[in-house]
Amino acid sequence: MKQKIAFHSKLAGLRMNYPKSDGSVGLSLREAARLISQNGYDIKHAGYARWEKAGANLPGRTAIEAICRAFSVDTEQLFEEFRAPKKYKVSSQRFEWIVSKMPLLSDEEFDVVMALVDTMVARTRSGQSLARVPAD
Repeated sequence: MKQKIAFHSKLAGLRMNYPKSDGSVGLSLREAARLISQNGYDIKHAGYARWEKAGANLPGRTAIEAICRAFSVDTEQLFEEFRAPKKYKVSSQRFEWIVSKMPLLSDEEFDVVMALVDTMVARTRSGQSLARVPAD
């Protein structure tokens, strides 16, 4: 079974293995931030560095689109850690449906959805049934 790589580690790997035009490999934090800025999301190296830290918040939709363009990856590759370990037809259909809707959300709406998903996944992993969670 293929080991899933967390987003922050995957992002660091993309940066460190980025092939430069001079034949060398790897980008500094400043170079990575500049590359993402050139691809549609203005960010400084300090902001980019936060994305590579474990436990950091995920970037917003616009930033994710720029990351995908900058490193020539698609969103499914970037976020494969969030896919279920077993592939079920229903899960795959649900995943594709959700992915198709994400571009329609504003950055704020995307952040709300990601926070909700993070909460649900954390509860599921801790063994707490979502059906037993009291409504606020």
